[in-house]
Amino acid sequence: MTMDQAIDYTLSLERQCKNPHLIPKRELQSLKCDCEAELKRIRKSAGAVPAAGGR
Repeated sequence: MTMDQAIDYTLSLERQCKNPHLIPKRELQSLKCDCEAELKRIRKSAGAVPAAGGR
């Protein structure tokens, strides 16, 4: 699933907002950039965690 698909799917559930079709394209682009940055941060921090039980 691409980031655009994930955002479209999440907004289509209408839990986050009632009228996702009214969100300006600039705002959606900003949301996409924020999501990609957060996903990159999560992936980076997940790689730094040692394996469970590795004492």
